[in-house]
Amino acid sequence: MQNPKSISQSYFGLLLTRLEENGLLESPGKLFNMIESGVQLNSKAHQVLATKDSKNVSTVASTEKGETITVVACCNAEGNFLPPACIMKGKNKKPDLQDGLPPGSILYMNPKSAYMNSDIFLKWMRDVFVRRKPAGKVLLLLDCHTSHSSSVEMLEFAEANDIILMSLPSHTTHCLQPLDRSVFKPFKGYFYEICRSWTRTDSQRRITRYHFEEVFRQAWAKTVVPENAISGFRATGLFPYNPGAIPEYTCEIHESNIQKKHEVIANSQNKTNSNQQTIDEPQAGPSHSLEEEQDKSTCHEAVESFSDIDMLAVELNHTKGERQPSTSHAEKQEEKETPGKILENISKVPKLTVERAKKRAKSVACLLTSPEHI
Repeated sequence: MQNPKSISQSYFGLLLTRLEENGLLESPGKLFNMIESGVQLNSKAHQVLATKDSKNVSTVASTEKGETITVVACCNAEGNFLPPACIMKGKNKKPDLQDGLPPGSILYMNPKSAYMNSDIFLKWMRDVFVRRKPAGKVLLLLDCHTSHSSSVEMLEFAEANDIILMSLPSHTTHCLQPLDRSVFKPFKGYFYEICRSWTRTDSQRRITRYHFEEVFRQAWAKTVVPENAISGFRATGLFPYNPGAIPEYTCEIHESNIQKKHEVIANSQNKTNSNQQTIDEPQAGPSHSLEEEQDKSTCHEAVESFSDIDMLAVELNHTKGERQPSTSHAEKQEEKETPGKILENISKVPKLTVERAKKRAKSVACLLTSPEHI
């Protein structure tokens, strides 16, 4: 088995290939990063200054969670920002919700939720990105959300307009995405600070979507400066191209974990094959419980060896479907292993039965109504 490359090495190797193939290595104006992040319309609690040994320290904060709104931002390595886009939950877009946003901003409505999907991403590329991108091929760096790669129409549109889409590895956006490193953290800080000042001014007035445009415009103006974008691209090693900007330990794959993972999967498959040879006919009762015990023991070994339970669940589902006799679709759905079921089998949470709860409530009632307490 060859020594596997770390995630950062594979990512920067693919990035260098794409940049050299399309002549973008020295073209910062054609290197873009797009990110979407949610903000909530409430005043989150923050740090409060108080004297030492103070016992009563209070702050004004909203008791409601607040509506979630997704903000879509995009900029290039030269520090030029595209007009932002916002996503709200709903069907009808009222003009009042968009009037106070920064110039060129677009508001999208999603009937199901305030999150990005494939249709909205395609609309954003048509309405915002393609109209403002320079001529020729450009590289658009994205996270690996399904809305960025699951639509065939969107991929064909990107290819037709010389847009090279490149997804970041999973769970690495905190260190590899420029806007996540240097823009959205100060933006959210300014955003929630304005929400807190709003609450302090009028604590009886709730922040609604009709106030979002005013709060967003102030926080956006303080954040979208060229220095923030340029520092983000430099810190992530995208421009200037610098693989050494990201330490290896931030996203490293250990060879020992991969070997243990393959060993556990191989052991589970061997046990499955041996069980399949001994069972000629589908049996009920004890044989079924024996299979469950074997699956549980395999799950115990897997969790002790490595922490990636999702991969183990996929392999167990695959092998379980090969050895089981023909059953109905409902039974297959019930017997399907999931990460939640695996964790429940490994460490079961004690549940308080109804009868036990009734007995406890009755004993407490008797104690409270005893002559001593009366």
